[in-house]
Amino acid sequence: MEEIIEEIVDNVVILNEQPEFRADVDENISANFFIVCEQTFSGLEKNIYEYDICGTSLLNWVARACDKQPMVLRCNEDEIISTIKPYLNGAEYSVVLYANTPLVNKQHLKDLLGFVSVRHMNALKLKKGYVFRNEYIKNVDEIYSIDTYDFSSNDFFEVKTTEDLELAREYLFNKLVKFHNQNGVFFDNANLISVDANVEIGYASKISTNVSILGNSVLGNNVEVLENVLIKNSKIGSDVKIGEGSMILNSVVKDGTVIGAGCVIDGSVIGNNCNVASKVTMISSGVKSNSNILECTSLDNARIAEDVSIGRFCVILGDETPAVVSRGTEIGHNSKVVACKIDENVKIPSNKSISRNVHLGEKL
Repeated sequence: MEEIIEEIVDNVVILNEQPEFRADVDENISANFFIVCEQTFSGLEKNIYEYDICGTSLLNWVARACDKQPMVLRCNEDEIISTIKPYLNGAEYSVVLYANTPLVNKQHLKDLLGFVSVRHMNALKLKKGYVFRNEYIKNVDEIYSIDTYDFSSNDFFEVKTTEDLELAREYLFNKLVKFHNQNGVFFDNANLISVDANVEIGYASKISTNVSILGNSVLGNNVEVLENVLIKNSKIGSDVKIGEGSMILNSVVKDGTVIGAGCVIDGSVIGNNCNVASKVTMISSGVKSNSNILECTSLDNARIAEDVSIGRFCVILGDETPAVVSRGTEIGHNSKVVACKIDENVKIPSNKSISRNVHLGEKL
């Protein structure tokens, strides 16, 4: 027996269906949750439960259905009772799930516990999994003649092959789309997008075709994302517009900001109500509120304060320390600022190259 150390993601999306039995909403049934990982030998590169669906592994899809973080174990079928006994922790029931059943549903597990409780059952075998009453299994080493009950049978669909994986992916992706639609999100064509399981999208947001929103990204309300955009592990505020073909990676874009077409924003923070024109590149930089950056400008390790205006084809570049452009400064087109600080309200003409600190009133 070997315990598996596995990061379990927090539940973000709850995928509900109409169950065949509905537990009393006031009923509080305590339970331990266990996920069994069975090693597979089907010619795949890795165990089937390690494969991803919509950005999270099959194992984590199962974990998302549990009311609390499960214990994840590797054991044989005939070792389940002896394996879980040391971890019962005073709860009334134990739910044993399998890591390759990613369609299990949070609400259905609650209903399943209600079903077992109302019928005062000691043990129930599911299509793939078990429910045990803990006081019962504490006193037995093996359970004989346990009945199988097809409670929410489709939820316990077992993924064994790549074909099963594709079926599960289609089912879960459709569930994600339905969830977002019910929360007021509009997709131009859901068949031409990618949205990971941990993504959050706010009310009245509109997502165009060929958009990928991946990782742990969060989009606020009334966000408009145009065609061919990639957003990954980023936080987008409300009332933001992102132009076609742009990439937002590991970044924060705050409320009311407009990002033009073909931009690359990586490891950066953009404040409220900024305007970032098309084909701007921003790497490891910060831009505060109400600033304006025109086309084809490049920022790398730069710190841009409030109310700054930067013209077209500019380069703002830091080295060991960031390049700093202070509040209210204006930088003309095709200028370059390298590894220095520009004070507040300075006006730098077009076609200038600046590599020293500049104070207000200095001749350039």
